[in-house]
Amino acid sequence: TPILPFSDRYEASPLGRLTWMLFMALLTDTYSTGASHFASTRSSYMQASALAARASYKPSVWMGTAFPGYDWYFPKPDSYVARMMDDAHVYYIFSQDNTRGLSQDLQTLGASGQVDNTPVALQGPG
Repeated sequence: TPILPFSDRYEASPLGRLTWMLFMALLTDTYSTGASHFASTRSSYMQASALAARASYKPSVWMGTAFPGYDWYFPKPDSYVARMMDDAHVYYIFSQDNTRGLSQDLQTLGASGQVDNTPVALQGPG
């Protein structure tokens, strides 16, 4: 059985990850359908990003995932998740942190004063 490694997880931009849809469509002989979905999704993403760029307020946000027994993990500033936050015209509080992986307990983050009183996107276990 041939093995084909996928490197989509290494893409640093959301649209770069979306491009892998075209590759999958090509492999599954559904390129026309894949290209249509790609174009539609890309257009919607670009429109949403342009709309967000016109906003006068740029809230400070953070996003993370909890792992049992560990602190919260936060995406690196060069990740596609951080890029999505940038495209959404929000300030990701870890955007200047160049460490390989970011983790912090929520109490420390909350007491730091870095975060506006804005909605937070969190993903917990399960």
